[in-house]
Amino acid sequence: MPVLGLNLTALIFWYFWIKPKVRDIYMDFRHLALLLLILMSCKTRVQSVYFGIMIIDAETKRGVPMVELKTLNGLVNHTDNGGYIAFHEPELMNQALYFEVKSPGYHFPLNEEGQPGISIMVIAGQDTVIEVNRINIAERLYRITGSGKIVHENALNHKNRPQSKTPKGGVLGQDSNLAAPYKGKIFWVWGDTFLPNRYHGNFSVAGAWTTDPRITGWSAEDGIDLNYLNVDQGLGQANDPARWTRICVV
Repeated sequence: MPVLGLNLTALIFWYFWIKPKVRDIYMDFRHLALLLLILMSCKTRVQSVYFGIMIIDAETKRGVPMVELKTLNGLVNHTDNGGYIAFHEPELMNQALYFEVKSPGYHFPLNEEGQPGISIMVIAGQDTVIEVNRINIAERLYRITGSGKIVHENALNHKNRPQSKTPKGGVLGQDSNLAAPYKGKIFWVWGDTFLPNRYHGNFSVAGAWTTDPRITGWSAEDGIDLNYLNVDQGLGQANDPARWTRICVV
């Protein structure tokens, strides 16, 4: 009898307390699954505010950086390393817009007015591809220093490669580059270095180290991790670019 009473008690406990809760959990799971299905089916893409322009080499179909597109009211945009421009000018959207297309070493066909320009319907969320013809022997690939190297590409969410929020070492741009392998690394030097807060940022010589891509396998197309030389920090990244070492190159 005690065993029978215990089983009866367990049965009553299961029927009136455990079973409803199991049923509720099961129903909650079904409701959650149904809600997820509804949300997935109703998912809509948030429309971009940008009109995407990609400039490519007519021969290689590769994006061309540093191509200038200029409107008739003087607004100038330059393609980033991917050849992209994320165009957004509220007063000029949703209409045909004329762009002058210019880039040293590349040629854009002349229009009926004899100008290197094109008229494009500029609509947010849409994009277009423009081809230019390379007349230089050398192909322009990408910039390795400075700001905005893939800023348009990221704005258009095409490849979304990571980039730092501020240019490394505060560098806006550099010229006259030399690079040499040394003890498993690459030693880089530049002539003029442009910085945000002064015209003559560092017009002597700035230097940096990187790893050797033949060893570590990085690609310059994805960005170069330059570690600038600094008087106070040795081989560390420069916090104060004005105090970079001036290097005598022989």
